[in-house]
Amino acid sequence: MSQPSTNPSTPNTKKKKSEHIRVVCRLRPPNDEEIQKKSPVCVKVEDDQTLKIDVKNEVQEFTYDRIFNMNDAQNEVYEDVAAPIIEDLMNGVNSAIIAYGQTGSGKTYTMQGPNFETNLNWFNSETENWGITPRIVSDVFGKAAVDTSYQYQISVSFVEIYNERIRDLLFHKTKQSEIQPKDPDNLTIMELKNKGLWILNATTIPTTDINQVIELLKSGLKRRSVAKTNSNEESSRSHAIFVLSVKKIDTVESVERFSQLYLVDLAGSETVSKSLTSGERLDEAKKINTSLLALRQVIFALTNKQITHIPYRDSKLTRILQNSLGGNTRACLIINCSPCAFNANETLSTLKFGSRTRQITNKPKANKFVSNEELTRMLAAANEEITDKNNTIKQLQYQILQLRHQVSSCFTGKGEEFSLDDAYKRFFHCPLSNDLLSDPVVALDGISYQRHAIVNNFNKQFAKNKGRGLVSPVTGLSIASRHITPNHALKSQFDYIVDRCGKDALVIMCEESSLYIQPKIVLRELIVYIFSFLDAKSLMQSCRVNEEWNELGSNDDFWYALFKQDYPLEFEKLTDYDNLKSKYFDVFKSKRVSVLSSNQSGGLCLVHN
Repeated sequence: MSQPSTNPSTPNTKKKKSEHIRVVCRLRPPNDEEIQKKSPVCVKVEDDQTLKIDVKNEVQEFTYDRIFNMNDAQNEVYEDVAAPIIEDLMNGVNSAIIAYGQTGSGKTYTMQGPNFETNLNWFNSETENWGITPRIVSDVFGKAAVDTSYQYQISVSFVEIYNERIRDLLFHKTKQSEIQPKDPDNLTIMELKNKGLWILNATTIPTTDINQVIELLKSGLKRRSVAKTNSNEESSRSHAIFVLSVKKIDTVESVERFSQLYLVDLAGSETVSKSLTSGERLDEAKKINTSLLALRQVIFALTNKQITHIPYRDSKLTRILQNSLGGNTRACLIINCSPCAFNANETLSTLKFGSRTRQITNKPKANKFVSNEELTRMLAAANEEITDKNNTIKQLQYQILQLRHQVSSCFTGKGEEFSLDDAYKRFFHCPLSNDLLSDPVVALDGISYQRHAIVNNFNKQFAKNKGRGLVSPVTGLSIASRHITPNHALKSQFDYIVDRCGKDALVIMCEESSLYIQPKIVLRELIVYIFSFLDAKSLMQSCRVNEEWNELGSNDDFWYALFKQDYPLEFEKLTDYDNLKSKYFDVFKSKRVSVLSSNQSGGLCLVHN
């Protein structure tokens, strides 16, 4: 028998919502002893959620999720407590229903029904007396039978905790049994990675027949430890835990959902003095109270924010119920109480226990597992997707290298013959809108677009085709989705050019009778490079194009280099560079002169415009 892991192999992707443990209170009618003692009723039900108890003239009020009065039927309890969890159980959510109260308060009646284990003709008995366990088992099998979309595998286990030892109530020693626990009356709990809590070697019986489940339940109840006490003729001396395991298999998607329902009938919580036990019964009572005390301590720790350590390991009971208390299980606690003053102290203790338990929050989630075959298929699909993305990355990297080389060629004059206009036209304009790629993104076709242009195009396609048949606006080939990725490399190149040109450095170019805007193609670096090929006269004429060209063409160092190149003989005769500048540049800057290459005598002349 296992308790599913809190970390299944494929966890549910939905956000887990916290919810408090549901607590319902059920009052039983006065029993024979209370009637004989003429014990007055001390509990008053105000409404479906509120009651008051009078203990020695001190009235206390308690609120729960639901209160069932003395005359409420078994079916009413079932419909409120158990029926709502069936759908979750069938979809992989662990659930637990726990009955708590003093001996004789009606726990077993609520969970099983009257004389359940001795009723030889149970299915022909009056169904109105059925308890929660037979009802929910019947409904689970009924729902599995009508839901033909999935395959269901149902199995059951049944153990009890007696004197802090876990006993297998379904164990039968046979020669055919492959696994024989060393001691079926002292099973051990283990926590395995990715499997959660396991009770090693507990008998788990697969079944497809509700009648078989009922017989197994009755067989286990007959083996349960009971004894006569002062409080009850047949008092349960152990905590009984019946586990219904449901595996739901989706054969189409190869997905499995696994859940377990814990139906727990706790031993009586009364004091030793109340039950007047002795000898062996006294030892049993001490063990019962020890485990129930551990349960109270766990609940106290869970509801006290200042306590960080939860003592689940202090008892076998709290260890088994670990997921039900503050874990991933949808849980409900039924507190069973006597309404009479004779048991007022025990009832008050039970009510307080229920109130504190109601403060605990769980985070129910579905346990979803994927088969090995489906995992293999998913892995292959993921690898294929990675390969496609790697190919796209390689294409983009190649495109970036091309872009860098061609832009570099424009600035240095090296490499293939290529014009800046072609570069900008090809790489810096959106093929859809012809806008500048100031916000470039790459679609799944590997082409860069302006973000707003490709988004608008995809939205129009999506609306027209109702989400189907998405194609590349450039190639016309089908693409998988509207996913786009920012093209940071292209954006950085664009920003570099804009920064070097200036934010307002845009010109309108005309090509084939259509206007389009692009960054100024004549960059400062390119101007200087072009000027280095000009003679003095051509350079001066170029300086008249605009202010920027004039600024670059008037640079002292540039003209000094030009003078040195064109007039090496005169340059060698110069000993004072400052004299050259004062003689040459002062005239140039003040008179706006043109420089002639040379006169007939081979000397340098300055001529006014």
